[in-house]
Amino acid sequence: MDIRTILHIITPVVIGAVIGYFTNYLAIKMLFRPYNEHHIGKHKIPFTPGIIPRNRSKMAAAVGKAVSSRLLTPEDLAGTLTNSGAKKEITEALTDAVFNSDISISGITGEEEPEKSDLALELADGLAEKIKEKLLETDMQPIIDGALSEITKEYRRNPMIGMFLTDKVMLAADIKIEEGIKAYVRENGSELFSSYITEMIGSISHKPLCEAARESGVSRETVSAAAEKGFDVFAEKIAAEIPKRIDISGMIRDKIDGMDVRELEELLMSVMKNELQAVVNLGAVLGAIIGTINIFI
Repeated sequence: MDIRTILHIITPVVIGAVIGYFTNYLAIKMLFRPYNEHHIGKHKIPFTPGIIPRNRSKMAAAVGKAVSSRLLTPEDLAGTLTNSGAKKEITEALTDAVFNSDISISGITGEEEPEKSDLALELADGLAEKIKEKLLETDMQPIIDGALSEITKEYRRNPMIGMFLTDKVMLAADIKIEEGIKAYVRENGSELFSSYITEMIGSISHKPLCEAARESGVSRETVSAAAEKGFDVFAEKIAAEIPKRIDISGMIRDKIDGMDVRELEELLMSVMKNELQAVVNLGAVLGAIIGTINIFI
């Protein structure tokens, strides 16, 4: 076989592979580049900017909507709050108060309906304030961050969505959610907790607290469970209000929309470098196959 025959066979294969390789390479680059719109005179040059820079706002809005409507639901937020350290501390404090007291509430007030007395109301208000203060002092960010990470885990595995849900975006969401929870507690916590405590006072008002618990066969675990249930009810009320007070979708959209295009490109390449290179290599393989086929046509 002479050199011409060999070149006749090899050349179409090599040319096809090169074309396929650089076509796919260029297509991937055009996802992001050029970063900005370019013009010749008054006419915009086609395909500028790249696909992702051109549609970044739409992508940001879609991701923000998905997070707010499907991920950060009231149920998720309630779960975040009820899993906080404040719940355990408050529950233990209320349980200790019941089992370490020999005084009945009606004995203190001298009234048939002590829950309506000034003293009982003052006690309820005082306890409510303590509970509110404990919630406001609690650093909820680690808890919220852990919950959000778990909630968004499946979405973040998707490279196209995950590159938008960066640590910066998630931290901003953590902060906003914590601010919303604490704002609601600050505004409504006293009234909600006071009302719940008043109901509890009415139900156990005529017996010493420890005796009432003992005679009714109520254990520390039962009282603790009741306190936990009250906390959970309160958490549900807060969680239902947070989406109304915080535009989570808009916040995430703005954060993503404000990201530098180069940063987005670096994130995508860091997550999908091997996969994108495989696409480029596949282009070379397909080009070589087509070049081989052309030899026999």
